[in-house]
Amino acid sequence: MRALILVGIVTLCVGATAAQQPATPPRFQVASVRVAPVVDPPLPEGYAANPRIAGERFSWTTDLSSLVRYAYRVPGWRLSGISAPGMFYRIDASMEPTSTQEDVRLMLRQLLIDRFKLTTHTTVDQRSGYALVVADRSRLERLAATGSVPPMPDYLSRQSAAFFEGALFVSMEGIGTAAMTGRGVSLARVAETLSGELKEFVIDETGLTGNYYFGFKFRNLQSPDGAVESAPLPDALRESTGLRLERRKGPVELLIVDRYDRNPSEN
Repeated sequence: MRALILVGIVTLCVGATAAQQPATPPRFQVASVRVAPVVDPPLPEGYAANPRIAGERFSWTTDLSSLVRYAYRVPGWRLSGISAPGMFYRIDASMEPTSTQEDVRLMLRQLLIDRFKLTTHTTVDQRSGYALVVADRSRLERLAATGSVPPMPDYLSRQSAAFFEGALFVSMEGIGTAAMTGRGVSLARVAETLSGELKEFVIDETGLTGNYYFGFKFRNLQSPDGAVESAPLPDALRESTGLRLERRKGPVELLIVDRYDRNPSEN
């Protein structure tokens, strides 16, 4: 069964400070936080890679690192200070039905501060990364949104194109092979997703606006050379989309967790 990982938008701070929390941060109306026991290792019942947000309800069973990454909009490679997963938590909360995704992140952040006694600070470090640039404009023109929705790529041909409209995601397509699919997405979002895959910063220097459709397979970064036929991610990206990754070095903002309680306070 194909494992599908939806990749949300992650704000990468390269040479810029993170957005500050408002003076009066929003809070969930009611929130329940419980330790989720692991009955069938390695994951607890109901574990999910992403939170479930439906109207005025928020629910998620996951580990603390995932909660912090979502609340602060940081990929794992920019976060330190949390030990390897060992405990999982079930959060059920209510909120105003008009709450935006950014509101939800801020409410979750405040819950982590209130219940887990989470304290953090940021620091800036020089890191190696990439710039996303145009190598072949003709390929991008072919992939640009034109008003009609193109078919899904072959490896997702049974999936509904309408359902995935506006999505950008990575899927596992076999041992050692992954795929990246964009359905009418900006190149800034492509850069953010590439950053998550490469575990380094990627900044959009294409200078192009608009939305694009694409889908390509690539060799999973953990697979050794020659283990699978798929090309490495940078090569597959260029061949399919006409985009190239160029090496850069620059300041990256890192989130450091100073303290947290493994057992959250009572509901």
